[in-house]
Amino acid sequence: MNETNNCQRLVLIDAHAVLHRAFHALPDFVSPKGEPTGALYGFTAFLLKIIKELKPDYLAACYDLPEPTFRHIAYEGYKAQRPKMEDALSRQIARSRDILNAFKIPAYDAPGFEADDIIGTIIEKIKKEDLELKSFIATGDLDTLQLVDDDKVVVYVLSRGIKEAVVYNEEKVRERYGFGPELVPDFKGLMGDPSDNIPGVKGVGEKTASKLIQHFGSLENLYKVLEERQEEVEGVGIKPRVIKLLLENKEEAFFSKTLAEIRKDAPLEFSLAETEWRREFDLERIKKIFNELGFVSLIRRLEEEEGEAKSADPKSEESAEDGTKAALWQRVKGLVDKKFFDEVEWPAAKILKEAEQRGILIDTAYLKKLSDEYHRKLDELATEIWQMAGERFNINSPQQLSRVLFEKMSLKNSRIKRTATGFFSTNISQLEKLKGSHPIIEKIIFYRELFKLVSTYIDALPKTVS
Repeated sequence: MNETNNCQRLVLIDAHAVLHRAFHALPDFVSPKGEPTGALYGFTAFLLKIIKELKPDYLAACYDLPEPTFRHIAYEGYKAQRPKMEDALSRQIARSRDILNAFKIPAYDAPGFEADDIIGTIIEKIKKEDLELKSFIATGDLDTLQLVDDDKVVVYVLSRGIKEAVVYNEEKVRERYGFGPELVPDFKGLMGDPSDNIPGVKGVGEKTASKLIQHFGSLENLYKVLEERQEEVEGVGIKPRVIKLLLENKEEAFFSKTLAEIRKDAPLEFSLAETEWRREFDLERIKKIFNELGFVSLIRRLEEEEGEAKSADPKSEESAEDGTKAALWQRVKGLVDKKFFDEVEWPAAKILKEAEQRGILIDTAYLKKLSDEYHRKLDELATEIWQMAGERFNINSPQQLSRVLFEKMSLKNSRIKRTATGFFSTNISQLEKLKGSHPIIEKIIFYRELFKLVSTYIDALPKTVS
């Protein structure tokens, strides 16, 4: 990335988008205390990547809140196709604020608004105050491209899992779409956005929407031409059938554009001074939470980014290694004896650390073949389970599975525990108690084990390859 100015830099992190991306890209890591940390690890690694590559003077994070937004209120179907957030991800989103607090990076949110709206509002405040800043929007998706402004506001978006990032300035947005950032909501108004369940105009795909926006600009201008000089639209190769769809679905197009537009009026107080994260930077405070989460490898990376001279000194390397060994011993003392730790655990930890730093080779072609084979097996198992149950249902849904097993099939057992929601638990430990009561139980346990293997390793590992 070539920089042509020396102005100060603000980075706004779309925390939700990054955490979602990391959750689905990385395996289910756990901390020494057993809490899920896969998404947190990806989020933290991305934060360190931002610090290293973008060298921000100011840093802030923006969050969604659990309650419905104004978009949900305006359109009941907004994001309705998305499954309920997994508890493991929800817990990590909450925990991510502790990481930000350790770095003294403020987090912003507002009831009824999404993280994108918070980012848009902050960008607008900066423009109004005429602050000499270059703003980077660090995110896991492309929803914020509409906020790009020349080289003053750019989007730094993750690609290839969480390993790499691409910078979109206005020129790169035009290269991708054939029109400027300000027309992205108009584009979505026509083609919709499946990821957010924004309808758009039914029957108008990406290619047609792109052609229309490139030729006519905004939806307002497009529909003015459609209603006054329809032959101009036909003249760019749009078929009469599509023109009819556009005219019949004008209201849907404008409504979809409204849903896609990022708001810039969220009710929040933003202070640039509050985002001067280095002012209260405390490496020891950050090390503490990294150790709690088991992110030992990231401590060294952070120290390197801070440019500590001692990290380059061989004697300091030995001292740091001794210190790490003594941290690690305190955590496992009582679980293993000292001789086993010195001769087995510590040497293995050093090897794993080196593998993490250098990387390991993955046979992606073999994993692809294995993925195809195991997905076929999962489909076969699902069919067998549905036949035994007498209906199709989501086997991965604890509530649906509980209903089928304990209400429809009456496979109750007095030792089966209930969840906080009142349903009988379908955890593996509980299903084990029902072994022998019906062949469906063994099928479900096997399905669960195979699904975990596929989703956590076989399908997930190739996404981390760089």
